Amino acid sequence: MTKAESIKKLLHSNVKEQIVEGLKEFEQHRFVELIPELLHLYEQNDDDINRIIIFLLTNMKQKNGVDILVQSLKTLSSLNKHPELIRVCWENGLNYSSYLDFFAELFTQSSYEIALEAFTVIEENIENANQQQVEACIKVLQNAENNISPMLQSLYKELMLLLEHRINSY
Repeated sequence: MTKAESIKKLLHSNVKEQIVEGLKEFEQHRFVELIPELLHLYEQNDDDINRIIIFLLTNMKQKNGVDILVQSLKTLSSLNKHPELIRVCWENGLNYSSYLDFFAELFTQSSYEIALEAFTVIEENIENANQQQVEACIKVLQNAENNISPMLQSLYKELMLLLEHRINSY
């Protein structure tokens, strides 16, 4: 059994202490392919375990973890209940510019808390984005403009200004 497989087995345990041990092992070895397992655990709503998972994702520095994290976030049925999972995407400082359109979709379809975190991810990654990525983000936002809740209108306008400013800088 590989180290990643043994960590995965611990993460799938029904015993909290074994799960915590698996999380400690993950912290030491950082197998990014186990990120979906972390998010699956997160959905089970154990506060202690969730705090550890947020810590691990916030401190993730593996660039190859970005794709896996975003793909895993896309599969979560309860993502709208967890703005902290979006927050880790700007707090960990990795480059999410390839996914600006995903965060734009979150902005347009979610609660204020999720929208604010998605706004921040876009804002923090816009300088790394190429023109095509920014244009795709703008398109998502423009297509949803008529459905933006009144509560998000000022954030929407600010986000569009940021994106238009970036487009004008190319």
